Amino acid sequence: MLTVHAQDVTSVDAKGKSVTLSTGDKWTWNHLVLATGGWPRKIPIPGVDLSNVFTLRTVHNNNDIQKATKSFGGKPNVVVIGSSFIGMELASVASKEANVTVVGMESTPFERVLGEKVGGALGELHKSNGVNLIMNANVESIEARDDKSSVGSVKLKGGQTLPADVVVLGVGVGPQTDYLKNSPEFTLEKDGSLKVDQHFKVEGFDNIYATGDIATFPYQHTGQPLRIEHWGFAENTGRTVALNITSKPKKFTHVPYFWTAQHGKSIRYAGFAKEYDDVIIQGDLKELAFAAYYAKGEEILAIASLNKDPVVSYSAELLRIGKMPKASELRKGVNPLDIPLTV
Repeated sequence: MLTVHAQDVTSVDAKGKSVTLSTGDKWTWNHLVLATGGWPRKIPIPGVDLSNVFTLRTVHNNNDIQKATKSFGGKPNVVVIGSSFIGMELASVASKEANVTVVGMESTPFERVLGEKVGGALGELHKSNGVNLIMNANVESIEARDDKSSVGSVKLKGGQTLPADVVVLGVGVGPQTDYLKNSPEFTLEKDGSLKVDQHFKVEGFDNIYATGDIATFPYQHTGQPLRIEHWGFAENTGRTVALNITSKPKKFTHVPYFWTAQHGKSIRYAGFAKEYDDVIIQGDLKELAFAAYYAKGEEILAIASLNKDPVVSYSAELLRIGKMPKASELRKGVNPLDIPLTV
C-alpha cells in the first residue's frame, strides 16, 4: 500500500484509476482511500496574517503558540476567537499562564453543539478559572503594534478594543479537498466535503472511499447528512473502509462519540442532535455534575455529561442497539445505566 500526502497530489483520475503528483508522476490504484483530514479555517478580516496570530491543528502549531506566549514578561494577553471546542480547550490551558479573553458569536460557549443550558454551565466553569468571556460578539479586525510587525489588539464590531499579545483563531476546520478541484469527476459539497454512503464509498464510485473530516455520511439513526471532526471518529470510519475493502460489505453503525478536557474536567458527548426540542438534565448544572439528554419528541438523539461517567459511553451503546430510554422515562428519573445491553 502506498500513502500519498494531500499536498503531493494535484488531481485524481477516477476512470483511469490514477493520481497525479506535484512531481508529474502518476500512481495507479485498485482501491483509493481519501483520508486527507481538515485544515483550520481563517476568518476574512484585516490583520489575520500578522505575526503572533495562530491557528491550532498540529503539535507544531501548539509549540508555536506556547513559544509566543512565553516570550512576553509577566502574563501576556491572549485573545481566542471562537467559543467552541478548540477555542475553549486552548483557553483552558492558556489561562494558567496568561490573561485570556474568548470572543464568541454565540450567547454561551459550545452553544451550537451543547445548547444554552450546558454551554452556560461550562461558561461559568471558565469564568471561575479566570477566563474572560465576550459573547454575542463579532471581530472587525486584528490590529498591529506600532512597529506593524505583530498583533497588538483585537477590535470588535461596535468599537471595543481588546489588548492582545497573542491571538488564536478557533473558528473550525474545513475539509482538505483542494486537490480534487482539478478532478471534474468529483462533486464536492458546499463545505468542501465528499458525500459517502454507509460503507463510506464516495457517491458515484465503487472503489473510492473517503474517511474522517472530509466525509459527509448519512447518520444511520436519522438519515441526516453528518460530518464529524474528531480523531476518534476518523479511526472508526477508517476501520469501516478497511473492512469493506478486505472482506464482506459492512455498514457503518458507530455512534459518534467525542470528549474534551476543560480545566481538568472531562466533558463527553455521544450521538448527534442538530435539532432538538428539550434538554433533560439529570444532576446539577451548577455543581458541574450532570448528564444532559437531547430530545426530539420522545426520542433521545444525544447525551452529554460532566462528572457522570460512564453514562455517555453506556448510552452510546444503547443508542446503537435501539434501547435508549424515551424522553418521558428520563424525566421520571430512569437511569440509562440500569438498562441491560442486550439486543
